[in-house]
Amino acid sequence: MTGHKTTGLNGTGTMTIYYITSMFRQLIASYKRTGQDVYFDMVVENDDPASAAGKQSILLIGVNLDSSILTKLDGDSDDPLDEDVEFTFEDFEILTPFNKI
Repeated sequence: MTGHKTTGLNGTGTMTIYYITSMFRQLIASYKRTGQDVYFDMVVENDDPASAAGKQSILLIGVNLDSSILTKLDGDSDDPLDEDVEFTFEDFEILTPFNKI
């Protein structure tokens, strides 16, 4: 066996954005106009009422989108438009841990 030591943390993730808001594209437009990178915080909740684990809430701090699509056209589908986005984050806090089962 070879032992391994943690030497740092790297916060990354992916999320699906639905085209019901222009908020993320407005962040990109702000970056384009000013050249200042935009960071935001977000809370991610995992809650399955059928599970005894309960709900978990995590605050992601300093979230920054790695890329985003400005516009998307899909005239053949009744499904809502969406995109998968990769992001990084600077820090996190566990707001609500799962129940101990």
